[in-house]
Amino acid sequence: MADEMTITLTSSKYPRKLIDYLRDELKVRVEAARSGIYYVKGTDIDTQILVSKQLDDRETGYLKLLQTYRFDGKLDVGIHKKYKESVVCSDNGCIGESKSQ
Repeated sequence: MADEMTITLTSSKYPRKLIDYLRDELKVRVEAARSGIYYVKGTDIDTQILVSKQLDDRETGYLKLLQTYRFDGKLDVGIHKKYKESVVCSDNGCIGESKSQ
């Protein structure tokens, strides 16, 4: 079951104390996968840490929506706009990957 689940922790800034604790006390590895995305290796459940200030809005801005508090209201609008543009609706329902009506 552990391989079917991932824990995602989000932070607006780099969580230095948490990462130091994970490395020093729990003896797990924290690896940077790319800007703002870190994988915690050596735990029973796959875990990732997302640092929103380090994320590239063009590639992973939607991940910032996981946070309760967001700094950039424009990001929300942009993501919703992109979503609406990727869905086409008709009398038969809606499907993705096309322009909206």
